[in-house]
Amino acid sequence: GNKIWRADKLEELIIDRVNNYSFASRNVDKEDELDSLNEKLKTEHAKKKRLFDLYISGSYEVSELDGMMADIDAQINYYEAQIEANEELKKNKKIQENLADLATVDFDSLEFREKQLYLKSLINKIYIDGEQVTIEWL
Repeated sequence: GNKIWRADKLEELIIDRVNNYSFASRNVDKEDELDSLNEKLKTEHAKKKRLFDLYISGSYEVSELDGMMADIDAQINYYEAQIEANEELKKNKKIQENLADLATVDFDSLEFREKQLYLKSLINKIYIDGEQVTIEWL
């Protein structure tokens, strides 16, 4: 069964989590890295095009080119996955900015309704399983 949580204790725990939300672990400035990855991806696509031209010209053994093509495809897949991860982080940037604003909020001075609104702007769900409280951020 679930532990019965007193509302004030649960609120205290949640506000503590909000205040200690780790900004360091979520790198906010990923723009440069994203540009760099997009450039690298373009370079790999250009290499792939040149390799196709070599295939078509028939001046190389197909077996020689297959290995190179596999390497290029692997690089392309890697960069695409990195770009996707960076896009995800950019979405999280908004959350971080909200949390950064919140870090400057003095929760003790807020009315209950204001606290609720602040927390609703950050938290999607709170899961309670016995002693375990898990916060799913928006």
